Amino acid sequence: METVRNTKAERGLDRYVAMITDGLGVTETPSYTDVTSPAIAYIELAEPFPLFPNRPAALLWDETFGWAAAIEAASGRDWVMVAYLGMAVLPHPDMVVAFARRLQRGNHVDGPFPPHLTACDDLAYRLAAYAPSQH
Repeated sequence: METVRNTKAERGLDRYVAMITDGLGVTETPSYTDVTSPAIAYIELAEPFPLFPNRPAALLWDETFGWAAAIEAASGRDWVMVAYLGMAVLPHPDMVVAFARRLQRGNHVDGPFPPHLTACDDLAYRLAAYAPSQH
């Protein structure tokens, strides 16, 4: 059963994540979004990162640290951040795709330390800009 998204911010976050999954070609893998505070998103990747070949990989997003690449912890119940995109809380989807592609090629990016990003006071407005038009 599909969840009904009532706000433009919810629909915008869904579309923003869909633009990233489309760019990565992972439209068949699970993804999840939630705009309640703190807003979060999750994209499961189809292949592990070459540096961690035996661990499932994902992209995780939150409104504080932006996008991070993560691998499943040995326990299988949590995620371990291996890199952060930094730059901005809500970067253009193409930048997120490029970040993931670098990791998928085995290229090292900045370390697993959360970036110090400027708070995004207009996050709901910026997410709403990604919402599809209502007909």
